[in-house]
Amino acid sequence: MNSQPRTANSAHGRLAALDAMRGMAALMVVCRHASPDIAGLPSPVGGHLAVDLFFLLSGFVMAEAYDTRLNQGLSTWSFMKLRLLRLYPLYLVGFTLGALKAWMQQAWGDHPLPANDMVLNSLCQLFMLPSPGTRTWSVDTLYLFNPAAWSLAFELLANLLFAFTHARLRGRMLAFAVLAAGFALCWQLDAATGLDQGTRWHDAPVALARVAFSFMLGIWLARHAPRPSSRHGLVLTWLCAVLTLAMVWRPAGAVLPWELLWVIVVFPLMVITAAGHVPGPAATRLCTWAGDLSYPLYIVHMPALMLALAVGRRWAPDWPHQPYSGAMTLAVLLWMAWGLERLWDRPLRQYLSSTRSHGPLPCGNVVASPN
Repeated sequence: MNSQPRTANSAHGRLAALDAMRGMAALMVVCRHASPDIAGLPSPVGGHLAVDLFFLLSGFVMAEAYDTRLNQGLSTWSFMKLRLLRLYPLYLVGFTLGALKAWMQQAWGDHPLPANDMVLNSLCQLFMLPSPGTRTWSVDTLYLFNPAAWSLAFELLANLLFAFTHARLRGRMLAFAVLAAGFALCWQLDAATGLDQGTRWHDAPVALARVAFSFMLGIWLARHAPRPSSRHGLVLTWLCAVLTLAMVWRPAGAVLPWELLWVIVVFPLMVITAAGHVPGPAATRLCTWAGDLSYPLYIVHMPALMLALAVGRRWAPDWPHQPYSGAMTLAVLLWMAWGLERLWDRPLRQYLSSTRSHGPLPCGNVVASPN
């Protein structure tokens, strides 16, 4: 097994084409969550598959970035501190926006929850723990203030298991684990619902199977899969990025087979193809920009949308239905993600890098993506 990071085709340790895919996938998630409430946005029926792509990319990038460092003695605790330092600052922003929306509604008397439940949920989610008690409520969500954070929690669990089992989960054992997780995923799924599960407490078995299969498959691809190379790096980069957008389409009556085809076959082929190519300097900068925005866009968009809609229902109830609302919403969310990445996340990461003894925090993005 070759566990050395293969980054010859990357720019500054980054795989630009994977950044482009991650940015496109984050955009699909935003459209899927916003389109039911805001006019003028496409409604990608398969947008939830972006999370499986995020898990796959996370496993791939974790193996690329950390196989050598773990082999050289980086401890599990040090690795998890790296991951928490990378993911928590933007998670905190999303939590703050979601908690602000919930407490504002509490003050307005708009679907209020008991004060004790609000305080308990606020404390738990401040520390990235799921919402207790919601299993008996009509909402039944793991993260009451930011539903998208469920994938971040499961990715952190996958990161922990990756570091803890790094010395043992190799070769045939890793291949067997991937196959077993794939079998568990197919066994858990409901033919009608498909892979659109994970945000709720009773979805936890499916969520575990989704992250286990895609994350471990990403590790296997990073260590073993051949990466084709050619002179057509720009063409293949954008082909993979555009294929990410193809998740919007799904044949009628073929939910489960279609989704499993993407997760088991199409996404892995896209990743190993994209990882083998690097576009030119201008395209690389654009891909890197898309990758930089993917995590802040993913982890902040839902609480930002929930807050905007809650305020809008009170003072401007017609704005979500205007023809310009969709374009304006995307523009504001992209601007917000850019500002958070440049003015909050990047400076904080640079500061933490300068004060740490384990080297700089890897760039690029979690779930949704690995950084």
